[in-house]
Amino acid sequence: MAQVENELKLTSQQKASIEGLAKQSKRLYEAGEGTITDLEEAQARLDAIKAQEIEAQARRRAALRKLSGRAGIAVSDIQPMQEPSPANALLAPEEDLDYWMLKADQAAAELGVSRATIKVAEANLKLQKSAHYPTVALSGRMARVDQSDINELSQRQSTYYVGVVVDIPIYQGGGVSASSEKARSALESARSSYDAQLQQLTEDVEANYLGVVAGFEKIRALITAVRSSQIALTSAEKGYQAGVRSTLDILDAQQRLFSARRDLLDTRLAVLQSYVNLHTRTGQMTRSKLERVQGLF
Repeated sequence: MAQVENELKLTSQQKASIEGLAKQSKRLYEAGEGTITDLEEAQARLDAIKAQEIEAQARRRAALRKLSGRAGIAVSDIQPMQEPSPANALLAPEEDLDYWMLKADQAAAELGVSRATIKVAEANLKLQKSAHYPTVALSGRMARVDQSDINELSQRQSTYYVGVVVDIPIYQGGGVSASSEKARSALESARSSYDAQLQQLTEDVEANYLGVVAGFEKIRALITAVRSSQIALTSAEKGYQAGVRSTLDILDAQQRLFSARRDLLDTRLAVLQSYVNLHTRTGQMTRSKLERVQGLF
């Protein structure tokens, strides 16, 4: 939604600039100081940018309807992003990739569940395989008999039995092998699931981390590009007034400027999205982090 709003904002501003140039070209042509080529070129660019604005407005309406449906309330407007960019990096120097991987591992509940599943599967496999092993058991029994006679003394007889029972499995119809194989497959499946989850987590964290770090460097480069494009546009306008540059030169300079501004806003939005994703994926998203993101819009 923010990207659509940015696009509409820049398109409207570019249209206003071209309209001003088209009016100026028309006045100069009518006064006999301009050329029909300049006038037609300005009008062609104006018609093209008007079509782009109509498309941007349609995308904005569609995005607002989609956002309203998700939010459950009517959303009629979204504030465009501010163009000034953060002067400082969004991540502290000590918050390198290893730092975020550790945080992600600690916060990933699904990894904890998978580790527990692996331990259970390992214990089950060990239990199933143990059915092949001989077992030794100690057994004991005690018997006591009391005999008494009216003419004789009472007699008590106690008997004790102690023995060792050895059970050596020979063949159980393949049941133990089948159970062991099933337990082994369950263990392999649990390990594969854990590896896949860990790989996905690693890729997500690395992609979002690089999205913030590399994206910030790209923002700095694009800021320079915007400044250079603005200087080039100013030079083209001065050259046009001096009669050494044409309307086409100004239109091209305007196009480069607005393209650079568009790239800058899109990159800032992508960096903020990576920033949010990184903190969410690693369990580090807090109210202060959300407020910081909101302040950058």
